[in-house]
Amino acid sequence: MRVTRRLLAEVARSKPSGQFLTPHTPTGLTGLLTHPFPRPTLISVYNQTLAKLQALPTNSLYRQSVEGLTKHRLAIVEAQVPEGFKEWEQRVADLVKQHPELGEGRNVQLVSGQQYFMSQETHTKFDDRGMEAEWDAEEEPEIERGEGPRTARERKYEASEVGEGVVAKEIQSHLPTVPNEPPLTTAQISTIEEQVAAGLIEEVIQVAQAELELVDVMAEHKVWEDLEEAPVSGQWSYFARIQPGVGTTQAPPK
Repeated sequence: MRVTRRLLAEVARSKPSGQFLTPHTPTGLTGLLTHPFPRPTLISVYNQTLAKLQALPTNSLYRQSVEGLTKHRLAIVEAQVPEGFKEWEQRVADLVKQHPELGEGRNVQLVSGQQYFMSQETHTKFDDRGMEAEWDAEEEPEIERGEGPRTARERKYEASEVGEGVVAKEIQSHLPTVPNEPPLTTAQISTIEEQVAAGLIEEVIQVAQAELELVDVMAEHKVWEDLEEAPVSGQWSYFARIQPGVGTTQAPPK
Protein backbone atom coordinates (compact mmCIF):
# COMPACT_ATOMS: atom_id res chain seq x y z
CA MET A 1 0.00 0.00 0.00
CA ARG A 2 2.80 2.42 0.89
CA VAL A 3 4.66 1.67 -2.34
CA THR A 4 1.44 2.24 -4.31
CA ARG A 5 1.06 5.67 -2.74
CA ARG A 6 4.59 6.58 -3.77
CA LEU A 7 3.83 5.41 -7.31
CA LEU A 8 0.65 7.45 -7.45
CA ALA A 9 2.54 10.49 -6.18
CA GLU A 10 5.09 10.01 -8.96
CA VAL A 11 2.36 9.77 -11.59
CA ALA A 12 0.67 12.87 -10.20
CA ARG A 13 3.87 14.82 -10.85
CA SER A 14 3.48 13.87 -14.54
CA LYS A 15 7.25 13.32 -14.72
CA PRO A 16 8.09 9.87 -13.29
CA SER A 17 11.66 9.64 -12.03
CA GLY A 18 12.33 6.31 -13.76
CA GLN A 19 15.34 4.38 -12.51
CA PHE A 20 15.97 6.65 -9.52
CA LEU A 21 13.68 8.38 -7.05
CA THR A 22 13.73 12.16 -7.16
CA PRO A 23 14.81 13.64 -3.80
CA HIS A 24 12.39 15.84 -1.87
CA THR A 25 9.39 14.83 -3.98
CA PRO A 26 6.09 13.59 -2.46
CA THR A 27 6.00 9.99 -1.28
CA GLY A 28 2.22 9.87 -1.08
CA LEU A 29 2.28 10.25 2.71
CA THR A 30 1.45 13.69 4.04
CA GLY A 31 4.50 15.58 5.27
CA LEU A 32 6.95 12.88 4.21
CA LEU A 33 9.19 13.62 1.23
CA THR A 34 11.56 11.33 -0.63
CA HIS A 35 14.83 11.11 1.26
CA PRO A 36 17.88 12.13 -0.81
CA PHE A 37 20.34 9.69 0.82
CA PRO A 38 18.45 6.79 2.45
CA ARG A 39 21.21 4.16 2.38
CA PRO A 40 24.07 6.10 4.04
CA THR A 41 21.60 7.67 6.46
CA LEU A 42 20.29 4.31 7.65
CA ILE A 43 23.79 2.81 7.86
CA SER A 44 24.96 5.76 9.94
CA VAL A 45 21.94 5.76 12.28
CA TYR A 46 22.06 1.98 12.77
CA ASN A 47 25.78 2.05 13.56
CA GLN A 48 25.25 4.88 16.04
CA THR A 49 22.44 2.90 17.69
CA LEU A 50 24.59 -0.22 18.00
CA ALA A 51 27.42 1.84 19.48
CA LYS A 52 25.14 3.41 22.08
CA LEU A 53 23.68 0.03 23.03
CA GLN A 54 27.15 -1.08 24.13
CA ALA A 55 26.70 1.06 27.24
CA LEU A 56 23.74 -1.08 28.34
CA PRO A 57 24.22 -4.41 30.14
CA THR A 58 24.26 -7.45 27.90
CA ASN A 59 21.42 -9.02 29.89
CA SER A 60 19.12 -6.06 29.21
CA LEU A 61 16.10 -7.28 27.25
CA TYR A 62 15.79 -3.88 25.62
CA ARG A 63 19.37 -4.03 24.37
CA GLN A 64 18.97 -7.59 23.14
CA SER A 65 15.79 -6.88 21.18
CA VAL A 66 16.92 -3.57 19.66
CA GLU A 67 20.38 -4.91 18.87
CA GLY A 68 18.95 -7.91 17.07
CA LEU A 69 16.48 -5.87 15.02
CA THR A 70 19.04 -3.19 14.20
CA LYS A 71 21.64 -5.69 13.00
CA HIS A 72 19.00 -7.44 10.90
CA ARG A 73 17.90 -4.24 9.18
CA LEU A 74 21.48 -3.00 8.80
CA ALA A 75 22.38 -6.19 6.93
CA ILE A 76 19.41 -5.69 4.59
CA VAL A 77 20.45 -2.12 3.78
CA GLU A 78 24.14 -2.92 3.33
CA ALA A 79 23.28 -5.76 0.96
CA GLN A 80 21.96 -3.25 -1.57
CA VAL A 81 25.10 -1.71 -3.05
CA PRO A 82 24.63 1.14 -5.55
CA GLU A 83 26.36 1.02 -8.90
CA GLY A 84 29.74 2.73 -8.80
CA PHE A 85 30.09 2.33 -5.04
CA LYS A 86 33.62 0.89 -5.14
CA GLU A 87 34.84 3.69 -7.40
CA TRP A 88 33.22 6.28 -5.13
CA GLU A 89 34.76 4.69 -2.04
CA GLN A 90 38.22 4.78 -3.60
CA ARG A 91 37.75 8.39 -4.69
CA VAL A 92 36.80 9.44 -1.17
CA ALA A 93 39.72 7.52 0.30
CA ASP A 94 42.10 9.35 -2.05
CA LEU A 95 40.61 12.72 -1.08
CA VAL A 96 40.95 12.00 2.62
CA LYS A 97 44.53 10.86 2.14
CA GLN A 98 45.37 14.11 0.37
CA HIS A 99 43.31 16.30 2.73
CA PRO A 100 43.02 14.69 6.21
CA GLU A 101 41.33 17.86 7.49
CA LEU A 102 38.22 16.88 5.52
CA GLY A 103 37.27 14.55 8.35
CA GLU A 104 37.12 17.28 10.98
CA GLY A 105 33.57 17.61 12.28
CA ARG A 106 31.96 15.57 9.55
CA ASN A 107 29.60 12.68 10.13
CA VAL A 108 31.87 9.71 9.44
CA GLN A 109 30.62 6.16 9.23
CA LEU A 110 32.32 2.79 8.93
CA VAL A 111 31.73 0.48 6.00
CA SER A 112 33.80 -2.63 5.44
CA GLY A 113 36.17 -1.44 8.14
CA GLN A 114 36.87 1.84 6.36
CA GLN A 115 35.76 5.37 7.15
CA TYR A 116 33.82 7.44 4.68
CA PHE A 117 31.65 10.50 4.85
CA MET A 118 27.91 10.87 5.03
CA SER A 119 26.26 12.34 1.98
CA GLN A 120 25.69 16.06 2.22
CA GLU A 121 23.05 18.40 0.89
CA THR A 122 24.04 21.21 -1.44
CA HIS A 123 26.65 23.66 -0.24
CA THR A 124 24.34 26.70 -0.50
CA LYS A 125 22.32 26.13 2.60
CA PHE A 126 21.88 29.77 3.57
CA ASP A 127 18.92 31.73 2.21
CA ASP A 128 20.18 33.52 -0.89
CA ARG A 129 16.80 34.53 -2.31
CA GLY A 130 16.99 38.03 -3.68
CA MET A 131 20.74 38.20 -3.13
CA GLU A 132 22.66 40.57 -5.36
CA ALA A 133 23.96 38.96 -8.52
CA GLU A 134 27.56 39.88 -7.78
CA TRP A 135 29.47 40.43 -4.57
CA ASP A 136 32.91 42.01 -4.41
CA ALA A 137 34.03 39.52 -1.70
CA GLU A 138 35.44 42.36 0.38
CA GLU A 139 35.34 42.01 4.11
CA GLU A 140 32.19 43.55 5.54
CA PRO A 141 32.33 45.87 8.55
CA GLU A 142 30.48 44.88 11.70
CA ILE A 143 26.76 45.50 11.11
CA GLU A 144 24.42 46.48 13.89
CA ARG A 145 21.30 44.44 13.28
CA GLY A 146 17.89 45.37 14.53
CA GLU A 147 14.57 43.61 14.21
CA GLY A 148 12.83 42.96 10.93
CA PRO A 149 13.80 41.18 7.71
CA ARG A 150 17.44 41.08 6.63
CA THR A 151 18.68 42.71 3.46
CA ALA A 152 20.56 40.71 0.85
CA ARG A 153 23.91 42.06 2.05
CA GLU A 154 23.06 41.28 5.68
CA ARG A 155 22.14 37.70 4.79
CA LYS A 156 25.40 37.32 2.90
CA TYR A 157 27.34 38.70 5.86
CA GLU A 158 25.58 36.39 8.32
CA ALA A 159 26.18 33.40 6.10
CA SER A 160 29.92 34.12 5.97
CA GLU A 161 30.10 35.03 9.67
CA VAL A 162 28.05 32.20 11.16
CA GLY A 163 28.39 29.77 8.27
CA GLU A 164 26.86 26.35 7.89
CA GLY A 165 29.18 24.32 10.11
CA VAL A 166 31.72 22.27 8.20
CA VAL A 167 30.19 23.19 4.85
CA ALA A 168 31.09 26.86 5.36
CA LYS A 169 34.53 25.84 6.59
CA GLU A 170 35.13 23.83 3.43
CA ILE A 171 34.11 26.73 1.21
CA GLN A 172 36.25 29.22 3.08
CA SER A 173 39.33 27.01 3.15
CA HIS A 174 38.89 25.92 -0.49
CA LEU A 175 38.89 22.25 0.36
CA PRO A 176 37.65 19.84 -2.31
CA THR A 177 34.06 18.70 -2.08
CA VAL A 178 33.52 15.15 -0.88
CA PRO A 179 31.26 13.46 -3.45
CA ASN A 180 28.00 11.93 -2.31
CA GLU A 181 27.47 8.19 -2.36
CA PRO A 182 25.85 6.96 -5.60
CA PRO A 183 22.06 6.63 -5.21
CA LEU A 184 20.17 3.37 -5.02
CA THR A 185 17.86 2.51 -7.86
CA THR A 186 14.11 2.41 -7.38
CA ALA A 187 14.27 -1.39 -7.54
CA GLN A 188 16.93 -1.56 -4.82
CA ILE A 189 14.90 0.69 -2.52
CA SER A 190 11.82 -1.45 -3.14
CA THR A 191 13.84 -4.54 -2.18
CA ILE A 192 14.83 -2.93 1.12
CA GLU A 193 11.23 -1.90 1.81
CA GLU A 194 9.94 -5.39 1.10
CA GLN A 195 12.54 -7.12 3.28
CA VAL A 196 12.25 -4.70 6.21
CA ALA A 197 8.45 -4.73 5.88
CA ALA A 198 7.95 -1.49 7.80
CA GLY A 199 6.60 0.87 5.17
CA LEU A 200 8.52 3.21 2.91
CA ILE A 201 12.24 3.64 3.44
CA GLU A 202 11.55 7.17 4.67
CA GLU A 203 9.36 5.69 7.42
CA VAL A 204 12.12 3.22 8.26
CA ILE A 205 14.52 6.16 8.64
CA GLN A 206 12.10 7.94 10.99
CA VAL A 207 11.78 4.83 13.16
CA ALA A 208 15.56 4.34 13.21
CA GLN A 209 16.17 7.95 14.25
CA ALA A 210 13.52 7.72 16.98
CA GLU A 211 15.11 4.51 18.30
CA LEU A 212 18.51 6.20 18.36
CA GLU A 213 17.08 8.92 20.62
CA LEU A 214 15.21 6.37 22.73
CA VAL A 215 18.42 4.54 23.62
CA ASP A 216 19.57 7.63 25.53
CA VAL A 217 16.28 7.77 27.43
CA MET A 218 16.41 4.08 28.34
CA ALA A 219 20.04 4.40 29.45
CA GLU A 220 19.23 7.47 31.56
CA HIS A 221 16.45 5.65 33.42
CA LYS A 222 18.44 2.39 33.67
CA VAL A 223 15.46 0.28 32.65
CA TRP A 224 17.43 -2.92 33.23
CA GLU A 225 17.57 -2.39 36.98
CA ASP A 226 15.04 -3.83 39.41
CA LEU A 227 12.07 -1.67 40.36
CA GLU A 228 12.34 0.35 43.56
CA GLU A 229 9.18 -1.38 44.75
CA ALA A 230 8.87 -5.07 44.06
CA PRO A 231 5.81 -5.90 41.89
CA VAL A 232 2.89 -7.73 43.43
CA SER A 233 3.01 -11.47 42.92
CA GLY A 234 1.44 -12.33 39.57
CA GLN A 235 1.40 -8.72 38.34
CA TRP A 236 3.15 -9.59 35.09
CA SER A 237 1.20 -12.82 34.48
CA TYR A 238 -1.18 -13.11 31.56
CA PHE A 239 -4.88 -13.07 32.23
CA ALA A 240 -6.32 -16.54 31.89
CA ARG A 241 -8.62 -17.07 28.92
CA ILE A 242 -12.14 -18.38 29.30
CA GLN A 243 -13.57 -20.25 26.35
CA PRO A 244 -17.33 -20.60 25.85
CA GLY A 245 -18.59 -23.89 27.20
CA VAL A 246 -15.47 -24.54 29.23
CA GLY A 247 -15.94 -24.41 32.98
CA THR A 248 -12.31 -23.83 33.91
CA THR A 249 -9.83 -21.27 32.71
CA GLN A 250 -6.96 -22.09 30.42
CA ALA A 251 -3.46 -20.69 30.62
CA PRO A 252 -2.22 -18.92 27.49
CA PRO A 253 -0.11 -21.03 25.10
CA LYS A 254 3.61 -21.00 25.80
